[in-house]
Amino acid sequence: DAYLFNRYLRKNFTSKKSLAEEYLKRFKLDKILIFGDNGEVSTLALSTGQRKRLAMVFALLDDRPIMVLDEWAAEQDPASKRYYYEEFLPELQSQGKTLLVISHDDRFTHLGSRSISMADGQLYKN
Repeated sequence: DAYLFNRYLRKNFTSKKSLAEEYLKRFKLDKILIFGDNGEVSTLALSTGQRKRLAMVFALLDDRPIMVLDEWAAEQDPASKRYYYEEFLPELQSQGKTLLVISHDDRFTHLGSRSISMADGQLYKN
């Protein structure tokens, strides 16, 4: 589970507010919550999938070069899951980000630049 603070904790949220609002739209959270001027969110009363999407917004605002995404899409609806794997992750890759994506959903493994599977405690390159 993602633990969420009720606001974005880094400094200079004001300079990132428009980007944060864009991410809320992209992750279909813009009709559910808003960001205040200091990065506070209007609500944390969200479903598990929505909480993960908000956690992703916070992570994206940090603009880290490496992201570890462990079962991020597990609680997402089918449309959000497809968007995540087929559009969003390739976009992050095109920005030069290094992504370690962990998933039990093998329908999307062909989209990665490398794929490693685990079965019966053994690692396998695909």
